[in-house]
Amino acid sequence: MADQAPKKGRRWGIWLLYGLFGLVMFTVGLVWTFPVEALVQQVVRQVSDQSGWQVRAKGSTLHLPFTLAVDQLDLTPSSSDQAIELRKVNVALSPLKLRGGITELDLESSVLGGNVAGLLTIEGDVRAQPSFRWDGTARALDLAQLPPLTRQMDVPPNIVGMSVTGVADMDVESAWRDREAIRGNGDINLRLKTLVVKVPNTPMGPISVPLGDVSAHVTWQRGRAEVESLTIDGEAMQATGGGWALLGRNARLTRLNLQLEGTLGAKFPMQQLVTGMLGSGPLTLTIKGTAAQPVLYVNGKPLARLLGGSF
Repeated sequence: MADQAPKKGRRWGIWLLYGLFGLVMFTVGLVWTFPVEALVQQVVRQVSDQSGWQVRAKGSTLHLPFTLAVDQLDLTPSSSDQAIELRKVNVALSPLKLRGGITELDLESSVLGGNVAGLLTIEGDVRAQPSFRWDGTARALDLAQLPPLTRQMDVPPNIVGMSVTGVADMDVESAWRDREAIRGNGDINLRLKTLVVKVPNTPMGPISVPLGDVSAHVTWQRGRAEVESLTIDGEAMQATGGGWALLGRNARLTRLNLQLEGTLGAKFPMQQLVTGMLGSGPLTLTIKGTAAQPVLYVNGKPLARLLGGSF
């Protein structure tokens, strides 16, 4: 009886070693035969199909435990020939969920000099209107790296060449069906630091509007966005407010209705002229119209009418 216990222990030890060896060989075989390029191309097709952008992946490898590393993703909008580069994209995969029809991608990437991280879930057959969900963050995005507006972006001639500088942080949750992102629902907390808007072609010549620190909470559902807790604190103005927007597929089809209460700063365009007419006290600023051609109202009067002397 005393000899049987050690033999039984050795037997269990041998089976355990066999099991570990089998697990290792299974993992190695799975990694070796895992269709990395096919998966990368599937993700690239999905991103391209959903956004309308051209997407190219450069260099991809699979690391344990099931982390896909892509050296670089180039994203080119349909209305521009300038690509946005995402470098060192790491994607954690769930093979079991992939087999169950759920693509769950835990993403992390360097973009616009900052970092984007989050979980993208794609559920359903890609040929039958799959559902999408994104839950993630963006930190320290350098807005100066965004391309300026071009004629191909379907914007009015007077804002062609407009660009922005500043740093952006975002927390985003969003869910939508196939090709219907603006008809889905979502929630975003936006924080912009040292924001400056530059417009090269205006009747006054090039202007630069330093809006400073801007923050807002935006929720949207079925094409309507509610803007809450909008705060602007910069040299051009100090104001708080909110409003709504009806989201369209481009700037010309997106309608705005925003209202701000505050004061104009020294760097607001035509600040002396406007305050000379209305005084330097608190003002109500309203933005209406389309995102492509917004109209600014000051105390209920269009700015152009104010400057023409019509009260």
